[in-house]
Amino acid sequence: MCLGILESQKKINLRSMLSIFFLERSVYARDVTYKRAAFISIVLLLASWAVVYSGIIFGEQNLIQDRGFPKSKPGVGHDLFRFDSWYYYEIASHGYSYDWRVDHNSNIVFAPLFPMLVRLVYEITSLDMLWSGRVLCEIENLLAVFFLLLTLSKIFGDWPSVFILLAVVTSEGCYSLHSFYSESTMLLFMSLSLFAYSRGKWVLLALSAFALGASRLTALPLVLLFSVKFMREAWRQRQQPLQAMQSVFLAALCSAGGAAYLGYIWFNFENPFRLLPQIEKASFGMSEPSFAYMFIGFWEHWKTAITQLGGWQWLANICYLNLIWTSLALISVVYVWKRFGNHLWSYLFSAYFVFVYYNCATTLDLQSSHRYYMLMLPIFFMFADLHKFLALRFSKVLAWMCSIVFLAINAIYGMGHVGFFNQGIWYYF
Repeated sequence: MCLGILESQKKINLRSMLSIFFLERSVYARDVTYKRAAFISIVLLLASWAVVYSGIIFGEQNLIQDRGFPKSKPGVGHDLFRFDSWYYYEIASHGYSYDWRVDHNSNIVFAPLFPMLVRLVYEITSLDMLWSGRVLCEIENLLAVFFLLLTLSKIFGDWPSVFILLAVVTSEGCYSLHSFYSESTMLLFMSLSLFAYSRGKWVLLALSAFALGASRLTALPLVLLFSVKFMREAWRQRQQPLQAMQSVFLAALCSAGGAAYLGYIWFNFENPFRLLPQIEKASFGMSEPSFAYMFIGFWEHWKTAITQLGGWQWLANICYLNLIWTSLALISVVYVWKRFGNHLWSYLFSAYFVFVYYNCATTLDLQSSHRYYMLMLPIFFMFADLHKFLALRFSKVLAWMCSIVFLAINAIYGMGHVGFFNQGIWYYF
């Protein structure tokens, strides 16, 4: 009998170990353990790096260097140090600067948290500024995927969560997570905010929203919605003054990070709500979107795409790839409302989409749509649920074949973006 018990325990342990490697689907909404989440997060980050380095090699062997590739200045020949990396480097090294000309690019349009953290790593280690940023990004990426995995596993289960995150970290914008950019910082604090909300850790939510607001301007809609959530709680608690005051304080804390950045710009330079949009429009050739254009913009972009391009050109044009991602994001917002209903997640994804689309609707290339990781999540939610639908209605084999093909195409485009970015070819990512 004892031998039988030991034998069954060995089988259970072996099955548990194998499930880590083969990502066996768990019961719906079962919590993934912290140790297992950490292990899977490392594997996902390695998969992301595999795509990134493949893209770097592809670019070096097949693409010429263009204007975005630094040539003359010393110490910047690092892979993935391109385009806006210079501005973050300047902030980390010397702080903000502005020559009072809106038609010149200025580093004041970039939120301060990422360069501040780079400076912190630089001060406490023996690394130079560039390597401080790269190490910081990898730590942030690992923590971001870890917290997202813990959050999504409660909603989708283990396997779909791994599928979603594998698609995210190998997608067309994956180069930005490993560059001297603020995407990893925003992804971390966005992930931590969603994790805190899903666990009811309200102080942690307020603190992470504070950092989120200081990490990137595009995060402001998310921060404001978290503030609204706490203000609603304060209203419900109005008969209990102490608890209501605590909720009001947490609401203010959520917005304080972004408010501090905007306040700094206002105090030292000019009204940020007028100045920053002027600089952005001058830099990207943007025009002021009308209310009507917000509704017809998609049609105009697709009309241009259909009339100007054909055949394989679609596969290598950043403007139309961004159009596809933006269109998928719109569809995913509708899907999220169907999936989650009247839930904070639905409002978060919707507000983020409206804000992002408003800011890029009048640019030819829809400006960096593939880097907006808040919208990558619902896009890949759809594909994870498509796998489930195919498995239930048709066959598991068909579901797996479709998912593998999708992940392969996703990674190939991720490699292509890395190559074009690293060779300094594609502007306005």
